[in-house]
This record gives sequence, structure tokens and C-alpha cells, in this order.
Amino acid sequence: MSRKPLVYAASAVVAASVVAAIWVGVGLPVPFSDDPDRFRSPTGRVAATPQRAGDPEAGYAALVNEPYVGCGMPYSAYRRVAPETDPATLLPGRTGRNAELPYFLTAHVNDDGVEVISNNCLVCHAGRIGDEVVVGMGDAFADFTADPRQLVTQVGRYVQGPDESAAWQLWADRIEGIAPYTQTNTIGMNPATNLSWALMAHRDPRDMSWSDTPLIDPPSTTPVPLRTPPWWWVGKKNAMFYTTIGRGDHAQYMLFASLLCADSVDELQEIDSYAPDIRAFLEDLTPPEYPYPVDAELAAQGQELFMTECASCHGTYGDTPSYPNRVVPLDEIGTDPLYAQTMTDGSLDRFYDWVAQSPHGGTVRA
Repeated sequence: MSRKPLVYAASAVVAASVVAAIWVGVGLPVPFSDDPDRFRSPTGRVAATPQRAGDPEAGYAALVNEPYVGCGMPYSAYRRVAPETDPATLLPGRTGRNAELPYFLTAHVNDDGVEVISNNCLVCHAGRIGDEVVVGMGDAFADFTADPRQLVTQVGRYVQGPDESAAWQLWADRIEGIAPYTQTNTIGMNPATNLSWALMAHRDPRDMSWSDTPLIDPPSTTPVPLRTPPWWWVGKKNAMFYTTIGRGDHAQYMLFASLLCADSVDELQEIDSYAPDIRAFLEDLTPPEYPYPVDAELAAQGQELFMTECASCHGTYGDTPSYPNRVVPLDEIGTDPLYAQTMTDGSLDRFYDWVAQSPHGGTVRA
């Protein structure tokens, strides 16, 4: 499978992209404290919080058309690098130039009149089954092992004129800031968590202004391996991410990848105006049907085993689905602890403090 032409190294978006971000719900800033557990979640149930209402149809349109990542490469230079679009990568519901682009790229015209191409949330949060693009399925073949600055240099050879050069330079500067922290050692792993930390390191939390040099210590240059979770989990989870980070108003931090380019609180508020619609679309998503034959007898045995050994943490499926929304102690679950320990051992508290100082400061727990 060919590598996607990644315009920036991951989404948090939504997304992401916009994806392991810790943008927290509205509330009072967390007071500074020496309490080592101020960002820790107790074990047990994670309570639900009210969510802003949205329009799923408008959310899909925003997801695949809106420029929530506002910087990127000039379209003319992009077409020199990628002159053809594989028809299998096109999505319905896209408008204008976007209808001609692969599902993971979005076009818009910047304030200088330059048409710019950027990644969107689907660079991580969509995958292909055969020739079908499945929105919401984490891409098991996403390749973040390369240095994204190589693409920046390649595109730069084809930039023409001062306005295109300025657009390219903005994008190049942002990629330079995050590139050391977003390269994985394995195909299929997602560096979105490290991307989030890297963006925070370069942003003033009070006004979102960008600094070419980090304002706080950046994250490790070795991202913890992490799979992209499917979006059809959104409708049942009270906290968005594996560590129960992502409580409160989910829509506010779903588009965290916007911090790559948005240089003011006003820009982020404009993006936030349609974020509840995107969340409503995600909440309505259901997984695709399994495309191959199923051994019914074996599946029945698997169901019995799953209900006995797995459902207390992972929930139930079928006609009466449920999800327990629990924080489980590591010594009980017994799985690879690296990600959970990294998020909760105190080494990342400077980023949680960053969130507390930001306009969206509230409560955050890992």
C-alpha cells in the first residue's frame, strides 16, 4: 500500500485531529498545586457529562470540507508532486476542489489568495477495505516512519511567487517544530499524542501565539506506540481517550490538530463553532459490516468467552449494547502498561498545566 502524502505528521484532529489530545471542557482553570495526583483519575466509573447538540449531516460536511488545519502546501506545488488522484480515494459529499482530492486532504484559499492543501482528520481516522474508504476506521497501514520535512523540501522546489512562498514557509516552520516528535518506529502506529504535546510546547497557552523555539520542554522524540481508535466508540465513551483524558465538552478538543496553524483564540473559536456538528456525526457512526463469511458456531463460542472474560471492561454488543466506562487498575488488567504509565507518571504534567492555563482550562485527568 502506498504512503499517503502527509502534509503534517498526524491528526489529532478530530480531529486531530483532531486524536489523544487533552483539550478540556469549559470551566475554571485548575489551580496550580504541588499535589502529585492533581491530574490523576481514581479507578472506578467515569461519569458522563453533557455534550453540545449538533447536526450530524452538517458535521460530515464540515469534516470533509472545512479548513480546520489552516496551513499547508500551495495547490500548484502539490500537483507537481502528486499530479494524479486515485479515484478509489475520493469521497462523496465533498465540494469544490475537495471533490478532486484524496479523502485525507482539504483545500482552501488563504488570506493572500493562495490555494492551500492540508491534511484533515481522515489522514488517521479513515482506512480502506479493498477500494472502499471507511470513515472512522483507524488506518492500520498509516506510515509515520518518515521525516515529514522531506516532503516539505520536495514541495518547496515548485513554489512560485512571494505569496506561495509565504504560505509554504508558514507550513515549513510548523513542520520543523513538530517533526522531531512525530516519527514512529513502526507502520500502523499513530503519533498523535506526541503531536499534541509538541504543539503545546510551541504555543503560549494564554493567546495561542506560536514560538519557533519551545516555551516548555517538548515531548520525547520516541512516541509511545498507539493505535488509532475507531470513531464508532465516540457514542458510548464518557471520556474520549484510553487514559480517560477527554472529559467535559468533547467537541472542544476533538479538533486539537488545528493548533498546528491557528494563531489566535478567535481562529480556534471559529473552528469550534462547527465542532459540535462533527461530534454529532461521530456519535452516529456505526462500524461497517464484516465483509467475509462468519463461522456461526465458532462465533457463538467466541461470544460466550467474550461475555465471561472481556465484557466487564469492554462492554457488550448486539441488540442491547452497553459500555462500563471504567478506569481499571493496571495490576488488575495486566496488559502492556507503557502508555498508561507514561501518561500518569508525572513526566507530562507540564502539558496538563498548559491546558489549565489555556482559555479552555478546566479539569483534566489521566
